[in-house]
Amino acid sequence: MTKHSTIFIGARVSALLLLAMLLMPGSMTAQGYKYYRGFFDAGLGWVPTGAGYGSSHFSTGTLTTTHGYYVGDHTFVGIGAGISFDEEVLTLPLYLDVRYNLSFTSELTPTFELRAGPYFDLYQGERASFYGDAAAGVRWALGGRTALNLMLNLSYYQGFQILGFFYSPYTDFYLLDVPLTLGVRLGVEW
Repeated sequence: MTKHSTIFIGARVSALLLLAMLLMPGSMTAQGYKYYRGFFDAGLGWVPTGAGYGSSHFSTGTLTTTHGYYVGDHTFVGIGAGISFDEEVLTLPLYLDVRYNLSFTSELTPTFELRAGPYFDLYQGERASFYGDAAAGVRWALGGRTALNLMLNLSYYQGFQILGFFYSPYTDFYLLDVPLTLGVRLGVEW
């Protein structure tokens, strides 16, 4: 199976999931909330460098949108797409998103999120690899269906960086290069 056929299959599966979610009935309610939800998130990420020495640098900016439905009183399932960028890389993650809110009865609610799916390198245009993201944070209800979400997240981009240690002649010690990004996301939910 070639990379192009893998990309084509991933795009078809994502389109079918989106179509299935859009055709679900939106009139059901749970605790006064309609099941459909949309999210728009903006985030900043940092990649650790000089592991063990406390230094890091700004790595990525992200913009994502997620759409789906609540499948119970607290669990959201949806699909999303976004763009992740820095000075050298431009990627497009497509993902399945699962969120869990501990409660809808209080204004501030702890929330947890997992994202997984392929990402495509738009800068080089040749690779599709795995993207994963785990986040925890707070959902602040603003009234009605609108809320703000503040999340701390850990993102994984397979193949984004080289795993392992390498020697830096500029710092005279070994650096750990990891495919992880630690970040913060601010989002709006409607």
